[in-house]
Amino acid sequence: MRIALLTYSTKPRGGVIHTMELAEALHRLGQEVCIFALNKDGGQFCRPLQCDYR
Repeated sequence: MRIALLTYSTKPRGGVIHTMELAEALHRLGQEVCIFALNKDGGQFCRPLQCDYR
């Protein structure tokens, strides 16, 4: 299954961290996951991710 998760930022805030954790848990279960994040500052996530992101 292909899953897209959306989040409002790449900055380490509660909802963003929960999205990252959920995406990685689904990825470990064998799902194809990609996080789409609004990123007006051009920054990266606070740590490397095991799944795809844009």
